[in-house]
Formats: sequence, C-alpha cells, structure tokens
Amino acid sequence: MASLKGKVIIITGASSGIGQGIAVHLAPYKPKLVLAARGTAGLEATSKQCQDAGLAADSILTVQCDVSKDDNLENLVDTTIKTFGSIYGLVNNAGYGVIANIEQTDMKDYDGIMNVNLRAPFYLSKLCMPHLKTSKGCVINVSSIVSKMGIGVIAPYCLSKAALDHLTHLLAAETGPSGVRVNSVNPGYIRTPAHQKVGLAKEQIAQMETEHLIGTPLGRLGEVEDVSKLVKFLL
Repeated sequence: MASLKGKVIIITGASSGIGQGIAVHLAPYKPKLVLAARGTAGLEATSKQCQDAGLAADSILTVQCDVSKDDNLENLVDTTIKTFGSIYGLVNNAGYGVIANIEQTDMKDYDGIMNVNLRAPFYLSKLCMPHLKTSKGCVINVSSIVSKMGIGVIAPYCLSKAALDHLTHLLAAETGPSGVRVNSVNPGYIRTPAHQKVGLAKEQIAQMETEHLIGTPLGRLGEVEDVSKLVKFLL
C-alpha cells in the first residue's frame, strides 16, 4: 500500500468525534493534515492530539470553516494550496441532524442539514478536483447506514445521507477515468458526542445503544477507531 507520508489530506468536522478520530489515527503515518471545523478550541485539541501521536506541528494546518458557507470552503482550499501546495485526500466528514420526522421538521433545519451534509461535500469536491486529478488522489464521504434505512425520527438526516451516497456514485463515475478514487464510509451506530449535540437525553442515548446492541452480531457498539481504520485504508 502506498505511503501517506507528506500527502495533503483535508478533513472537515475535525474538531470532535469521527473527524477528530480520523486525524489522530492518520497522524503516525506522517501526512500533512488540514483540519477544518467551526470550533477553534476543538481544532486546537485535535492538533495537539495529532502532535502527541507523532506528527510535526508544521505538518498540521487548522482552518476555521463553516462548511455551509461557500466563501469558507473557497478559503479552505485556497489556504491549503498556499500552505502545502497540493491536495491528495478530501474527507467530507462534517455533518449534523435534528430529531424530527417529516411533519415535525422546520424547513430551516431541512435546508441547514442539506447544506452541510450534501451541498458542502458537492462544492468542496468540485473545488478540490483539479488538485486531486493532479495528485491522483481520492475523496471519502462519511455517510451513514441510515442512507439505506427509513428512520422517521431523523428524516432529513436520512435523506441527506442517501443523496450523499448517490453523489459518491456520480463523482466516482465522473472522475475515475482521471485516476481519482471516490468512496463512502457508511457507519452504523458510533459512540460519539454527536448524539448529545442533537438534543438526546442520556436516557434516550442509553436506550438507543441497547437497541443497537441487540441487532449487532459482535455484541458491541461501533467506536470512532473502527471508522478511522477504514478511512486510512481508503486513503
């Protein structure tokens, strides 16, 4: 397998959860990491963890970025090229959802979820593509198993991830002849702070975890490291 040493990899949503885990897992392989998220404190925490894992500080670039804003995405790519000169990997990880079925969904929430979970990966992939074609690099979209399932209480989130899967198919077909690989990772339940951020109480999270355990042959919940290892393989 090709080395990741010195290869420039952008990770959105890198301030916590899966994005943070991916960055820290990649750090020992000595890439050049571009960590993007809205929260600067979380980005600095991720940067420190990457350094603790053996990656030099000058191989880490943190960029405050709201992926729902076009100018933030444009700045992310421009800053990456000005700093490191190339892009090899794009990990579209930033995403969010709300607890609401179709009747309960506020259309502002719908638009926000679609902007972050679908439009941002579309536009960021578009912006990065000339550089990815040069490097023969790859795009990895962090989707979800709910793209294949109808879970009514998170309807807009499910819909956004189903659309993200189709974007993965379309982009792979379009860019494959140029040597750019495009894949998605579709985790099931992963233990992250995201469940608290969407407003679930501890009791609701505990119930959800119990229900997922019943349907999981391994008898354990997914961990961030499970996703990070797969992302590293695909990179």
